[in-house]
Amino acid sequence: MSPKSSTISLSILSSVLAILLLGLAAYTYNDYKQHLLNNEDLAKEKLAMESELSLLVEKYENVQALNSVMDNHLIESKKRIVRLLDTIRSNEPKLQLLIKFRREISALKEEKLRLFHINDSLARENDLIKGNLNKTANALNQSKNLQKKLSKENTKLTSIVHKKKELAFANLKGEAVRVKGNREYGTKKAKKAQRIKICFTIMDNIYSIREDKLVYLKLLNPNNVLLGDFVQEDFQGDVIAYSSKQFVPYKNEQVDHCVSIKIDTRYLTYGTYTLQLFSAEHELKKTTTFRLD
Repeated sequence: MSPKSSTISLSILSSVLAILLLGLAAYTYNDYKQHLLNNEDLAKEKLAMESELSLLVEKYENVQALNSVMDNHLIESKKRIVRLLDTIRSNEPKLQLLIKFRREISALKEEKLRLFHINDSLARENDLIKGNLNKTANALNQSKNLQKKLSKENTKLTSIVHKKKELAFANLKGEAVRVKGNREYGTKKAKKAQRIKICFTIMDNIYSIREDKLVYLKLLNPNNVLLGDFVQEDFQGDVIAYSSKQFVPYKNEQVDHCVSIKIDTRYLTYGTYTLQLFSAEHELKKTTTFRLD
């Protein structure tokens, strides 16, 4: 080979080598750049996963369970999220691990959606139950108020009816009498008196029951000594003493009634005598006085 030909061949070879070196340098730079890009993406993905899991943990902390069973499910799900978050934080960002973690995050998100949906459904049902309970409570309160109102009205009507059925008395009077044969003669003298004649009137009342009406009489001498038959009656734990107890036939019409009470003459003295009339319920209805000389 001539020197000229060798020089040409060497120049060509040098050019080829230069081109190859430039190509290799470019390939190495691109591969390194790609390597840096992948590492940055993995780091970003890792940070994104940590952020997603932290947000999930925050949502679990803010949710309120409607019952103990749901509370246990939410607590366990939150624990799994925290464990995965700790695992991601403690590992280098590697592709295979991140792929695995991403699947786990997706599963946890689905679980979160399912649990929160159930919890929301329970909340709506609970609100519905509360609403029904409130309606029931309101209805019950209205019923109680109505019952109280009706009770008051019933008490008022009962009182009105009772008042209407109450007997009215009039013309209560007493006088001393002496007895001669089968006849009684009035007297103003205490020394001549043998009995005290008491008369009264029961007024007509269409609302009262047609029956014999019980009436109590009490006669007191000027020294406040009870005179008469000394009838004793129990009333509300107390013993009440009367001079006489009378049953008067009553047919809703006005009726006059008189009774003569035998008196121990030792207690008949001059002065003012007090006469009282009581109903069957031991309620004082009439009072009057008369005087003996």
